[in-house]
Amino acid sequence: MTVSADLRGLIRLAASPQDAEVSVDDNFVGNAPVDLKLTPGKHTIKVMAAGYRSWSRELSVLAGSEVHLNATLEKPTLENNNEKTMMNDDAQVEPELCQTLEPSPAAQPPGTFF
Repeated sequence: MTVSADLRGLIRLAASPQDAEVSVDDNFVGNAPVDLKLTPGKHTIKVMAAGYRSWSRELSVLAGSEVHLNATLEKPTLENNNEKTMMNDDAQVEPELCQTLEPSPAAQPPGTFF
């Protein structure tokens, strides 16, 4: 079933950083800024850019409506406990700089065995 253009809702999406990738319902639709003409109903809009946390919103689009959205993507921070710290694939560890530490038996509670 095809929905005529006047029954669709218009989402005018701007993003920071500009040129971030935009997808609707997990389908790539272009780079921001972008005008999205969507059928009435629920849709999930995602905005992604390398080096930034993705931005996502679920919207209920109404026929003939017009909405302006600004998606501001944030860089991940070390203070955020939900962020995972990753090591680059080409990172190397020097084995001679690593030390294996054995726990001291005196530091263990009674009844603890190694």
